[in-house]
Amino acid sequence: SGTCKKPEDLYTRCVFNSTLGRLSQGKDDKGVDIIFSCRKRPSSGKTYKNDKSNTYYDIAAIQHNRATGATCFYQHLGDTNLKKIPAPNTNAGADFWDAQTENCTSCHSNGPFIRSPNYAQVFMDAAKTDRLLPREGDIDDSKYHVLHKHWKLVSFPESGSSTNVCLACHNIGAYQAKKGAKHRLGHVNFLASGALKSLKSTWDHVTQKPKSDKKSPTKSGYHDYMVVGSYVVNDRDEAVDAVKQLNLRLADYDKCLKSPPAGGCKLAQP
Repeated sequence: SGTCKKPEDLYTRCVFNSTLGRLSQGKDDKGVDIIFSCRKRPSSGKTYKNDKSNTYYDIAAIQHNRATGATCFYQHLGDTNLKKIPAPNTNAGADFWDAQTENCTSCHSNGPFIRSPNYAQVFMDAAKTDRLLPREGDIDDSKYHVLHKHWKLVSFPESGSSTNVCLACHNIGAYQAKKGAKHRLGHVNFLASGALKSLKSTWDHVTQKPKSDKKSPTKSGYHDYMVVGSYVVNDRDEAVDAVKQLNLRLADYDKCLKSPPAGGCKLAQP
């Protein structure tokens, strides 16, 4: 219960002993970033404060090649001792890692890494000079593509030249859950813009709507991080309107796909 300064991003809860880490970054290992997270089993009200075990329920990793944009997601669900994790390119790894990671792109639609203020505060050193996540300028999100089976991704035109307040700074992507389905903005776009009023709500991945009035476990309400603080977007309504503009363009794009012209369909910039 209560609030915490460093909540676990995916499950939005205050727990101890979940972890975020990095195996390689940037210029090392031919420019491949490998970021991993290990999370304790979701359990109502359990904080894991006195849990000293090396057992985690949700183990996930992202591999991203900076030069090509090629990205792979890995995830394993089920209580596992961290000492027993096999490499993905082994026979044991093929059985261990879940092949159905395509839904990762429902959040990672803009690029390989999600830089919430919560994750951005994690450093690899005590002096706080080596931030765990790559800086935005070090990753070219326009090259982003996923190598294994995944939900189809599309991107709005390159950022920086649009009147849309989101695209003024960010690459914004959308995903298609299955062939013929409508494209959807990534879940994180809604959370960051405050469109879900996420300080008091949680997201239902099935209905695509807020599902409760449960208060955020964070002291700052970090899910609304683009509509608070010293960011360009200073007003929730402004951010919500920007998301609505993006959704209108997605709707036009989907209509075009049903009867595409000779030149094909393009995702227009709002």
